[in-house]
Amino acid sequence: MAVKTGEAGKAAALPVARLIVLLALLAASAASPCRAGLPEIGRLYGEGRLSEARAQAEDLVRREPDKPENRELLVDILISEHRWDDAIRACQEGLAAVPQDVKLRLTMARVYSWTRRFSESVGAYDACIAAQPRLLDCWIEKARVLGWAKRFGPALAAYRAALDQGGVDWLRPEMQAKEALWSQRVFAAEELDLAALEAKPDNQESLMDLAQLYSFSGRHRLAQETYKRLLAVNPYHTAAIRSLEKDEVRDRGLRLSAGMDHWNADSSEREIEVDRIGTFLEAAWGMTEEWTLSAAGERSVYRFDLEDDVAENVVGGRLAYVRGMRGGASARFDWSAYEGASKARASYGAGGWVKPVEGLDLSLAYARENLGTNRANVVDGLSRWALASRGAYALGRVLTVAGDYKYGRVSDGNPFHIAGAELEVTVLERPRKLYAAARFETWSYEHDSSRYYSPGSYQTYAGLIGYRHDFGSEGQVYGAPERYADLRLRLVLDSNRDPELNPSLVLHGDLGPRFYAEASLSLNDSKYYRDKAVYAVLGAHLGR
Repeated sequence: MAVKTGEAGKAAALPVARLIVLLALLAASAASPCRAGLPEIGRLYGEGRLSEARAQAEDLVRREPDKPENRELLVDILISEHRWDDAIRACQEGLAAVPQDVKLRLTMARVYSWTRRFSESVGAYDACIAAQPRLLDCWIEKARVLGWAKRFGPALAAYRAALDQGGVDWLRPEMQAKEALWSQRVFAAEELDLAALEAKPDNQESLMDLAQLYSFSGRHRLAQETYKRLLAVNPYHTAAIRSLEKDEVRDRGLRLSAGMDHWNADSSEREIEVDRIGTFLEAAWGMTEEWTLSAAGERSVYRFDLEDDVAENVVGGRLAYVRGMRGGASARFDWSAYEGASKARASYGAGGWVKPVEGLDLSLAYARENLGTNRANVVDGLSRWALASRGAYALGRVLTVAGDYKYGRVSDGNPFHIAGAELEVTVLERPRKLYAAARFETWSYEHDSSRYYSPGSYQTYAGLIGYRHDFGSEGQVYGAPERYADLRLRLVLDSNRDPELNPSLVLHGDLGPRFYAEASLSLNDSKYYRDKAVYAVLGAHLGR
């Protein structure tokens, strides 16, 4: 499970920040009677009249360009207005006039990090360290920013360099938690984050990391509690505010979704001829943090050349249990009724997964499905059941190996075996993720069939390359809206060396913290088989 780590709280138009600046202004005014404009700027700033305060601060900088406190005041106001580029420009101009102003350089490094310009931020921190090597904030914040930039090796080196400065023993468990998290040792990361908070209860970085672990593993109640602890330390930590809101609407309560799907496939050699279009509605109720109960209804129409359509009406329910990062289980039951074609019949399934040790996921599932690949199967009620097992092991962040085996039987008495092995490599990590996978699969059916594809001995060799692009400056991290496109291109060669090309695209967009939309398109083209699948859904988290 990939989990994102925390960010520093961004400065905004904040009452506490305004109070600090106001006190500084009054002190500077008392010390320097000639600076009569400072009390007026402080009053405007304290009242939230930021544009007027900025105009007077800019005038003060023009009149007294060599005074660092003037530019620091202007930068504070620009940050409060979220005018990030202007704040950076003011820092640069101030450093050109007073190169030894470490406060401006540190502020510039922070603004770069808040706007995810990580390379520029690291450069500014290096300049801070060169100017004032004993300033621990520079060492610590540089290490954190390198981690946010996914430069994990340099980040750990920077953490060790900060520890070498002395006086920050509380930083060691934070570093160890980061190292565990970046190695996908999520159990250890959670324990080490808790240890880091024992050493320093107000550690905002560890609070954010722990809350994110809870959130991504579905433990929304613990996530909310941890975000609230963080906001008690820093009430204006914007990442925690966004993430808390997102967890609150996903914790228990009601979720509704509605959508459509369309499947069109054709192959005389593979006994498939189907055009099915359906609409569905689902309601899910989070009864507790662990248990979710859902009910769904769908109406589909199967259309066939030169034969009557068949309408299918399905109602069903699902019950799911998730135990954080350790495991979970689910069961489902669907009842299908057909208009004028065949008797009603059921499909159902149950399964579970467990993570017994770091990096290892094991699953086992049983399912019985209606086989609707052509009109005869739909009309006569053909079905199949299968017992499937899978194991996957993550070797760090970038490499996962997996194997799976499925045994089943079609209701006409034909047993089958399907086994596979795969390897997935992450080339670039999110928010611009590039990944590749290879898979070998072997199929074996005991009997041939004229109603569905049942090869006696058949192997496929598949390669896949995928690219996921997260839109916006933050993508999914820190509670920001999740908006992405995931494009995949899969090439399959079978044991006859005939190729199959399968491009697919998924688009997902959060429409605020409560609403989301998703759509997908998948195409297959080969000597044997042509397939098009389209899916679209609109959902809402209504909460409790």
